[in-house]
Amino acid sequence: MEKLLFTLLVISCFSVKSQNTFPSAGNVGIGTTSPSEELEVEGTIQAENAAFTNAPTGVYNFNNNTDRVVTSSVLQAGYLINPTSRSRTLNLFDFPESNYDSAPTFWFSLTDRADARRFTMRAVEGSASEFLMHDKNQSNIFSVTENGNGRTRMILPKSNSHIMIGTTSYTDNGEYYQLNVNGKIRATEVKVYTGWADYVFEDNYNLSPLSEVEDFINKYGHLKNVPSAKEVEENGVKLGEINKILLEKIEELTLYLIEKDKQYQQLQKDIRVLKGKINSLKE
Repeated sequence: MEKLLFTLLVISCFSVKSQNTFPSAGNVGIGTTSPSEELEVEGTIQAENAAFTNAPTGVYNFNNNTDRVVTSSVLQAGYLINPTSRSRTLNLFDFPESNYDSAPTFWFSLTDRADARRFTMRAVEGSASEFLMHDKNQSNIFSVTENGNGRTRMILPKSNSHIMIGTTSYTDNGEYYQLNVNGKIRATEVKVYTGWADYVFEDNYNLSPLSEVEDFINKYGHLKNVPSAKEVEENGVKLGEINKILLEKIEELTLYLIEKDKQYQQLQKDIRVLKGKINSLKE
């Protein structure tokens, strides 16, 4: 009966154009007889608009982080994680400048029921902003940060992270790739760390005679150690590896030219000797 009378009272208060107030002390409950907050509703609230206006101003000296959180809370929703700080799975804070924050800071976070923060959005007035995602162990798995001066960074720190553009796959012929693009990539420079082909200039390098090179070309239609056109069409090429192979061929070609130059110089020397003998015979 009391619940019915209270409900009728609330309805009547909002059915007339007048200002209705309640005492400053005590709590109001709808659907509950033991409200724990100024207004507690056990049910659904429907509204066209809502304004949450808690925004502490000035410089604060908080006793501890719980004091900071309770004072600066704007919206908390979902599962109750910490009854002391009243933090829940969804939290929105408007922190003032304080002994914890050098400037007013906007903070939005999503936390799982085990109190592991999974998503955080933070913006410091006149300074940096960041967007963070964490795994169940609270390790950072994704972040976008801006330092307040326009420098922006996007980071996926885990070695098993994968970015896929135009595709849902991050494997190719059994190999895993961190960046997978089904389309064109445009860049002014690409830096690749790989092995190099200076082994060609080592004394024990087996440089094939040109006759063997010719035989290999006639048989297979491409240079030794260079993938065929069919292999490239089917499997693609690795930039670092193919550049090493091409350098290998350039260095081999250089050795062939050096050898041919030596033969040429010797031939010129022999020609000069022969000319000298011919001229001597003429005399």
